[in-house]
Amino acid sequence: MRSARETVASVGHSDRVLEAVAGYQIQLGDFDGALKTAQEIYPANIANLLLELGDALKERGEQSRVRDLASHVTNPDVAHLFLEYVRLSQSRWEHVSTVEPNICDQAYFLVEKHEFTAAYASIEKTRCWYSFLAIKQYETDPAGAEQVLQRSSDPMDVCFGQTQFAKAAATRGNIRDALRFIDSAQKGCGEKGGHLFDAVHQVAREWAIRKKPKTVVKWARSRPTPPQRELALLGVAEALGHSHP
Repeated sequence: MRSARETVASVGHSDRVLEAVAGYQIQLGDFDGALKTAQEIYPANIANLLLELGDALKERGEQSRVRDLASHVTNPDVAHLFLEYVRLSQSRWEHVSTVEPNICDQAYFLVEKHEFTAAYASIEKTRCWYSFLAIKQYETDPAGAEQVLQRSSDPMDVCFGQTQFAKAAATRGNIRDALRFIDSAQKGCGEKGGHLFDAVHQVAREWAIRKKPKTVVKWARSRPTPPQRELALLGVAEALGHSHP
């Protein structure tokens, strides 16, 4: 493992090498080590890794370690992403309760049953994120989900929700709303937390699949930072090999 890490600096696409290292650490059950490695990876590239880590914790029945593991992460943005993606990961599993679920979990179960009013009422005056519920509601009620997200007093919660809305809207072909959500997230939290990177990439890709790429390239080049420009242009490049609907 040490020798593998020592070669990273001299290998192109070092994030891919680090992802492989972290993946191996996850297989070994070295979750602290995997999180340490994750902090060396560009924020836009760690989503799948953190989801994989969440799956591994669930498979081993070690969900109770999540908060402790997060406390060892020195980068606060990565710690925040870890908590978010672990929750998203675990929501993909069929819930078999061995302990009483917390308020946030209960609210998510209500949303799964489309009991939105009860779900949102249950998390008022708590630290639960509205975005996790609103993202699910957006599938069937975009306008309602957008309205509810504004109830949150946590800017990062709102920003995360907006980036997820942007991706969902783009996938549906609603590029106007996708761009609006991107702009709102940019103004709200910018690149803090890394949420915006994946959204910019996916919106550019979906847009270029549906339209001639010239306009999308212009938008990609207008993004405010080099990482966003690179990811947006990558999305356009990926779309070029995709047949238009």
